[in-house]
Amino acid sequence: MGRNRGVSHLHTASMNDPRRHHYNPEFYLGEWAGLDGLVCEIKKAYGKVEARRKSPKASGFERDLYRTVGVHDEQHVEKNFMSPLDNDAARALQKILSGDGTEWSGAERTAWGLRSWRARRRGTPRDRR
Repeated sequence: MGRNRGVSHLHTASMNDPRRHHYNPEFYLGEWAGLDGLVCEIKKAYGKVEARRKSPKASGFERDLYRTVGVHDEQHVEKNFMSPLDNDAARALQKILSGDGTEWSGAERTAWGLRSWRARRRGTPRDRR
């Protein structure tokens, strides 16, 4: 009694799990923000082009883009790969923008290279479906 027979013990989403997976990193979008702290997001919807002002957090993401269904922690890729990658790339960008000439760490070089490579890919995840 009291057991959950037949219930999967896979990870269930918690309130702390990241759900907004940015294909354009928030730290990078922030550099394009105006004095109001917002970026201009342009989308084509239903045959019409629409421009809206949004915060970097609310732009350039797809919900659960890096989610891995069927594993213990479905947000593992976002939490353990993409988020640390973005943090390292953000440090690299700050070094570039501030003129900091100190040597980059291996993590910063890797992160900047991977994020730069991703940035060269065209479109959004929806465009490639």
